[in-house]
Amino acid sequence: MGALGLTAAQTQEIRDRLTVQAQQSQTIGGVPFSPTPTDGSWITRTVTLEANQPYTYSWNYIGTDYVPFNDGSIGSLVYLGAGDSTITIYGREQEYTFLGFTNPGTGDFSTGSYGSTGWQTITYQVSVAGDYLLGFAVFNLGDTALDPV
Repeated sequence: MGALGLTAAQTQEIRDRLTVQAQQSQTIGGVPFSPTPTDGSWITRTVTLEANQPYTYSWNYIGTDYVPFNDGSIGSLVYLGAGDSTITIYGREQEYTFLGFTNPGTGDFSTGSYGSTGWQTITYQVSVAGDYLLGFAVFNLGDTALDPV
């Protein structure tokens, strides 16, 4: 999460949300599913954005695993300038959002076993013009097999 520019507090929020979801999901051989990312990949890019202008990017999550192995993806946008900027993603004030996940009910788009979200769009808007770190990540949760794309 640090590579995406997210703070320790935001990383903890993500862990807490994944923990709650893991507690509500199925178990593997009677053992609760782990919400801990084991491996993953990410991409970031510095982008210069204008204030109050919507920016839209396309993404597609492909889950190559099965429920209850809840692999997932996150999109993020972090202001790199001095001071504060209000960032909205999907119309909500936040710097990151859950995108595609395997287990139903985890992210904004869930695929179920071996599914794909199809191409979706994510819309960002910022209150201050300047440089931002745009990021996307996919990761395995609890295992290292069948990586998501």
